[in-house]
Amino acid sequence: MMAMAMGCNQGSQDRDIRGAIAAKTKTDIHFAGVQYTVKDGVVTLVGTCPTLKAKEQVLKTLRGIRVIKDVKDELRIAPLVLDSTLVFRQAVDSVLARYPYVLAKVSDSAIALQGEVMSGELAGLAKALKQVNPYGSVDTTGLRAVN
Repeated sequence: MMAMAMGCNQGSQDRDIRGAIAAKTKTDIHFAGVQYTVKDGVVTLVGTCPTLKAKEQVLKTLRGIRVIKDVKDELRIAPLVLDSTLVFRQAVDSVLARYPYVLAKVSDSAIALQGEVMSGELAGLAKALKQVNPYGSVDTTGLRAVN
């Protein structure tokens, strides 16, 4: 019973961390090419930063979130085009704030999800993303349901 309670608590903490990061990404352009998941207090970063300085700023921002246990940095330095999908990606990221184990690949009007989602939450996630993207597709085949 204690292990279950701790697992639920960690899941809640992971959601809180994801939410804190999502709030910061809305106002920090350095996160424009960055995606992330949170599992057991560990943040995994993937994607691109246009410069080493931008990457260092992302890492500095995360260090400001005290409950993060560790950061796995899988970011690469590469050119980043800021186009019309930035606002769309931010809207998707806002939805994903409640789903710490999910990554979204966003292109034009399509959203492809990968990662893990708690059993019973898939329908709610798909519905929320459909509201963000009413005329595009939401591909959930890359998601795995976990208990």
